[in-house]
Amino acid sequence: MPRSPRTSHGRTARPSLSGFFFSSEGGLLRKGRQCDSRAKQSQQRFDLASGSVNRYLTLMKFSAFRLIGLGAAALLLCSCGTLPKQEGLLEEAVPDSKISSRKLRAMITEYVPSYAHKIESTADLILAQSQDPTIRQNALLWKINAISAGFGAASRTDPLASYVDLWVLTRQMGDMFNSHATQPYFGPWQAEAIASCRELDHRLLEINDILGSHLNYVPKFVDETASQYPMTDLYFQRAPLATHNIENIAEPKREMLQVLTSMQDDVKNMQRLSALYAEFIPKQARWQAELLALTVHQTPVMKSALEELGLASQAMNQLAFSAHQLQGTVDREFQQLPGLVDQQRRLATLDLERVQSSTIAELRSEREAVMQAIHEEQ
Repeated sequence: MPRSPRTSHGRTARPSLSGFFFSSEGGLLRKGRQCDSRAKQSQQRFDLASGSVNRYLTLMKFSAFRLIGLGAAALLLCSCGTLPKQEGLLEEAVPDSKISSRKLRAMITEYVPSYAHKIESTADLILAQSQDPTIRQNALLWKINAISAGFGAASRTDPLASYVDLWVLTRQMGDMFNSHATQPYFGPWQAEAIASCRELDHRLLEINDILGSHLNYVPKFVDETASQYPMTDLYFQRAPLATHNIENIAEPKREMLQVLTSMQDDVKNMQRLSALYAEFIPKQARWQAELLALTVHQTPVMKSALEELGLASQAMNQLAFSAHQLQGTVDREFQQLPGLVDQQRRLATLDLERVQSSTIAELRSEREAVMQAIHEEQ
């Protein structure tokens, strides 16, 4: 049986008497329209409810992301406010040092170009005043290898390690020049090279004075290392500094924030050193070409070729001398030729005159003999 219609309050409505007077078709149409209208109202209420739920979820998500972003920003601000400073071997060895590792790196970056220019100017002075091939070759080797070794020492990761390695390099270079006083690399200009090394050593000593009296062991370490591992030639074949002291090196402990803060400074320092060394790359290429031009004749192949060329040159000189002598002989003969021709002409003329005279005399005697014979016959 069909259910009785309910009111909006849930009570059962009584059937209206006038409803029975409608036709069955009209009653069905009315009921269909009522059902459609109720379905639309229910759909609208559901859409409104679902829209409210979606807006609520979106608002909750946005609020959560905003809270997370605010928390990260607050954490970043707090960490920036308490960001740890860059620490290295200097802070580990001397906690109360007057300067930091960053300032020491700045002084090293400033020292390296002056080191390179000092060596270059002294070597150029020797090259300008000397014509000896060996001395010129040694001057080129010095500035090529010393400048490369200096930038290599300065590129160490820790500033204190770079500073110590530069000082050891300078001391080894000065000791090598002093040890070859009897057979100097640069002849009478050996004193200029030694004076340049002393000046560079004095600049590094000034940096040590700035670091403070707590680093007195650094000069002692430099002296011991330079004397224990000396350099023996101008190719700057050095003993590895870290390998022989690896047990005494205490690696500084760093947290994540310290590593992040030092990473940018390390990249900037490497960029500065690379830019400084890029200035010397064209010069290094030119110096290598000059060195090659000086040493190419000392190779065995070139020596044999030059010897053969010398023999060929001697043979050409002999041929030139012979040609010169031949030319002189030809010139002398050519100068004597007119006189010879004139003499031969005179001789020929005299011979012709003699022949002519004898011929005339013979003809005259024959004519007289004929005339005598004719006269006798008459």
